[in-house]
Amino acid sequence: ASAKRSHVIRGRGKRARSLSIGSRGCGQPSNVNSPDVYGKFGTALACLLLGMEVPTTAAYIICVSVAGPALQNLGLDLLTTHLFVFWFALLSTITPPVCGAVFIAAGMVNENWLKVAVSAMALGIGLYLVPIGMVVNDDLIRLEQAPLLALIAAVKTGLSLSAIAYGVISTLAAWIRLLLTGCGFLLLLI
Repeated sequence: ASAKRSHVIRGRGKRARSLSIGSRGCGQPSNVNSPDVYGKFGTALACLLLGMEVPTTAAYIICVSVAGPALQNLGLDLLTTHLFVFWFALLSTITPPVCGAVFIAAGMVNENWLKVAVSAMALGIGLYLVPIGMVVNDDLIRLEQAPLLALIAAVKTGLSLSAIAYGVISTLAAWIRLLLTGCGFLLLLI
């Protein structure tokens, strides 16, 4: 049974790697000044898929071996690559369809698992965006080298995530929620 599971994991990894690399191919590094956004998005999705119902350490090892080289070829440095992969591999616990934490929570409160999954993803929207903030603004993880820039990046990322989260989960008028979410994304990406 474990050999069959290992084959399934290796098969998923090969497909995920081919999806995550983007249009450049694995052997051709991209220009750091023009990052391959689709490749990074594909890598994030691959990490979410590969980390499904796998223990933390195994999810990280699988995802970093599949997605790590692709991200480095897309111009990310080593630390950012590992943080990006680790973060998205762990988010698979609240991302449907195989969301173990959601199934446990739904069973505890006798609620439909899909309703709980939607709530978990809405409440955890900021968790999906932190790695994107690290990629867009690499000062966020450079506290030792540039403390002031790291503090500014942290405040900017925190404000953007707060605006996005409040826009997603609040009960305000739809246009205010859309405005908050849009401004949050704009602040995160600049």
